[in-house]
Amino acid sequence: MNDPDTSQTAIFTAYLRSLLGQRYANEIAELLDCESVIEEVSVDNPDMESRGKFRMGLRGAVVRAAIDGSGLKDIVELGAGFSSYGLSYTDDPSYQYLEIDRYSIIRQKIRIIKRLVGDRPNLILHADNVVDTTAIHDAVGLHLGRGKPVMVVAEGLWPYFNPATNLSDLVWTIVLLLISRPGSTAIITDILVGDEVKQLVANWPTASRVMKLVGLPLDQYALPDLTTAFDLFRDHGLTVEEADLTSHLSPEFRTDPKDEEKILATSRHIIVRSQS
Repeated sequence: MNDPDTSQTAIFTAYLRSLLGQRYANEIAELLDCESVIEEVSVDNPDMESRGKFRMGLRGAVVRAAIDGSGLKDIVELGAGFSSYGLSYTDDPSYQYLEIDRYSIIRQKIRIIKRLVGDRPNLILHADNVVDTTAIHDAVGLHLGRGKPVMVVAEGLWPYFNPATNLSDLVWTIVLLLISRPGSTAIITDILVGDEVKQLVANWPTASRVMKLVGLPLDQYALPDLTTAFDLFRDHGLTVEEADLTSHLSPEFRTDPKDEEKILATSRHIIVRSQS
């Protein structure tokens, strides 16, 4: 059922989610052709799976805690890929969940959802560029209503945007969603810290190759430090806090302590809120 235009990253991430027992994740992975991507990513790096499982398990726990803690039931997931959050949350009909991604992903996700649950009116899939701020703002207004507070999920998007060019577009998309809907919250994962990432690549021989393979050319540009990332949102009057990752560690996805230390040192997850 795999679409030739589907990114390797989306498929690899779907596979890692399936290892965690997340609701619907196994079924989604089974409908995708993961094997070739898994083999390519894992070649000469047999521990890649356990590291990826740790990263995905941790950030999944943080995302779910942020959604549940917000009390919001209108959710927007930017760059949703083959995430299972939408299917899982919309088992409860009180939730409205909007997934936004590029057309090739949405086209395939629609087929997957049809296979798994048939019609799901409260799970809405919309094809658009997540950094087309006006289009995203209009899509959220169309599907979830204008002015209503929303929960924005931006899981794993940050590393794909260059601070010198289009990272500000992603930030502005999130900022506009929050400030135009007072009382909204966003969870943004994997804010990679520049100097620490460089150190990781230097000390972890396969890291650079794997990052490039799944679309993260981290050595091609300077990443912002954490203070800069915080300021990008605070400059617009939003409150920002760093999620406490250690409180979400679980035996279900723990791995080698040295690998955990590297991952925890190079990635931050933040929660951004607009005033009610």
